Amino acid sequence: MTILIFLLLGILTSLLFPPYFFYPIGFIIFPYLCYLFDIKIKNVKIIKKFLYLFIYAFGFFGNFLLWMQNPFFVFEETSKIFYFAIIFIFVISIIFSFICTLLINYNKNFPIIFLIPSTYAIFEIIISSILYGFPWITFSLITSNNYVYNFFLKNFGTIITSFIVIQIFCLPYLLFKSLSKIKKDAIFLSFIIFLLVLVSTYNNLQHNEKHETKLDLEIFQINKPINLSHNSQLELNKTLLELISESNANTLIFAENNYPSLIINKNFKKIQKILKRDQSVIIGGTRYENNKYYNSLFYITKNHVDFFDKKILVPFGEFLPFRNFLDVFSLISGPNDYENGTKERIIKLNDKLNFIPIICYEIIFHWKIINNENYNSNLIINITNDIWFGDFLGPYQHFYLTKLRAVEFNKPIIRVSNNGISGIINANGKLVNNTKLNEKTSLQSNIVLKNEKNFYYTHKLLNYLFLVILIIFTLINFKNNNKINQYRIFGRTRGRKNKQISIENYQNLISAYKIKNFDDKNNYILDIGSGYGETTIHLALKNENHKVISCEKYINGNLNLLKNINKNNINNIYIHSGNVFEILDKCKNKKYFSKVFIFFPDPWPKKKHFKRRLISNTFLEKIHSNMFDDSKIYITSDSASYIKHIINCIYNFKHKFSWINQSEINRSVKDYFDIETKFYKKAIISGRKPVIFILQKL
Repeated sequence: MTILIFLLLGILTSLLFPPYFFYPIGFIIFPYLCYLFDIKIKNVKIIKKFLYLFIYAFGFFGNFLLWMQNPFFVFEETSKIFYFAIIFIFVISIIFSFICTLLINYNKNFPIIFLIPSTYAIFEIIISSILYGFPWITFSLITSNNYVYNFFLKNFGTIITSFIVIQIFCLPYLLFKSLSKIKKDAIFLSFIIFLLVLVSTYNNLQHNEKHETKLDLEIFQINKPINLSHNSQLELNKTLLELISESNANTLIFAENNYPSLIINKNFKKIQKILKRDQSVIIGGTRYENNKYYNSLFYITKNHVDFFDKKILVPFGEFLPFRNFLDVFSLISGPNDYENGTKERIIKLNDKLNFIPIICYEIIFHWKIINNENYNSNLIINITNDIWFGDFLGPYQHFYLTKLRAVEFNKPIIRVSNNGISGIINANGKLVNNTKLNEKTSLQSNIVLKNEKNFYYTHKLLNYLFLVILIIFTLINFKNNNKINQYRIFGRTRGRKNKQISIENYQNLISAYKIKNFDDKNNYILDIGSGYGETTIHLALKNENHKVISCEKYINGNLNLLKNINKNNINNIYIHSGNVFEILDKCKNKKYFSKVFIFFPDPWPKKKHFKRRLISNTFLEKIHSNMFDDSKIYITSDSASYIKHIINCIYNFKHKFSWINQSEINRSVKDYFDIETKFYKKAIISGRKPVIFILQKL
């Protein structure tokens, strides 16, 4: 059932993205994920957490990246290897589940409502950086159709916006927590809000000299097929010339690889011949130079040709990594590889305007687009060919990823796609005009370009700050984990058969009996390893003026103790379900205990497990500082090996503890306590004689 829940949550998560944008379900998905990892599956084994997260990721990415099979079906020869798209989704899911499992399983400091957004943000950073990078998966994409969220994107950038979006979705989880349990959440939330307000205030205090420039343009969506015969190329070339000669716009923009012929020596004489004065053409094509191929954008005027070569190529599409070993993929990439461009990403339109050229999916690499050279450019022109992405998910996701860049860089974007969606997007991410997918059309517009403020450097700084904060918390977490591992309790947590109560309900039950602070006015009795609670009940009834603290991790034992507490109407018992050293740390160096009982501690008989034994030099040193003078420790055991070990420890601490029943030959438990625990009975039935050690603090 849990697996099906995670699969459903993964599929529902994909519906937050374009073209769906079902925002409200985010306020159900992420609070429920918080609940699952904070309570429901908090204590399950790490391999199970990994499995649950993998199922979630496969449901999410399987639906979100379903379009990735489409490029394989463009050609009949490649349709037989479409399963590589599924393998890619499988690998992405493994990476996601591995990262999330590590962060969630070993977290001891982050509140869950901040851990989950951080986990997704870290995944985005890693998946964007490893190998050739794939920053297509970003939760900031959810904001691309919501102008309220655009405030975050403009001020804080892609990565931080992803964090904020998921953080907002997680907030309803706080409504299901008690006020006493959200103190740490409130501190974290206050810090984040303060930081965001500080950054946005700084951004808005920046001044920029504003000036406006008009750009008269026409964009053409010609729906060029992927493969053209020689006659079709000639026909398309004729069509291009007709479109150019008939247009009255100053700037004409065509899509990626719309030029039908191989371009050698930047020969565009036919186009230049028909261009009017002050008219220019931007078009994509394949450039050939020095036996190398380039996917290029050309800027053509009557007397000049400039170009930009694509720098971020699509692996397995425009080039084949390790071609000698992966020749099977040459069906997709072809026999020749494109080369990476080396020119700076900026082209000058005229004395007043210049633009940032971006070809196809380069638009998703937000940190590689803007630099010191093109930071003050007036606009972005993105030419692309989305015919590879199919007719449903892929083209829409690609289009909305482009909208993100307009808001993030505060620059208008002219997007021209061979088959759509083409459009003019202003600096606030609003569509001024756009085409539909797979239609053959053109759009003419006269746009006003404003020299708007750009917060690119702030985004970079915030990304570095985010990483620094994560590193600091990781180091703190590592330190705390070392301490927790030092206080690790070995052995079973619950019975194999009795698993009727959930961990959540169990935690709620014992939370009422948790000791929060020690009171100097009270005397305490410490019962370590209370098993099924027989000794704790006995001590509480015999010492009504004392507070009895039971230390036991075994769930079934603690449930039995709770049952007897209610049955006997006892109100002087605390329950600690962790390691006794956590209680001793809470005591610091103060004296609180008048008696300490350790009945039948786990003997750990194997030599390799001796280090797990409770009675040790470390324990006796620690407990000594928290006991009143002349107070006593009572230790019982029926293990011959453990008895020898205890005697050695007593001898080592003879200067701090007196073994007051050492002279008694018969050190039977029944001589001192009229109580028979489950483990006492088990020892008697097995023919072992339990003995007792009584130590008095000197």
